[in-house]
Amino acid sequence: MCYSKCPQKCIDMTAKPFVIQQEHCLHCGNCMEVCPFGAVVRS
Repeated sequence: MCYSKCPQKCIDMTAKPFVIQQEHCLHCGNCMEVCPFGAVVRS
């Protein structure tokens, strides 16, 4: 769900927990808005 909303597709879905590849992230917040678990937070 969050991966599909990421314009850069920079969420590594093979890692557990999932990892956002910061070097590619636009910090748009799209993944935060749709994450059903509240797992994506800004820090």
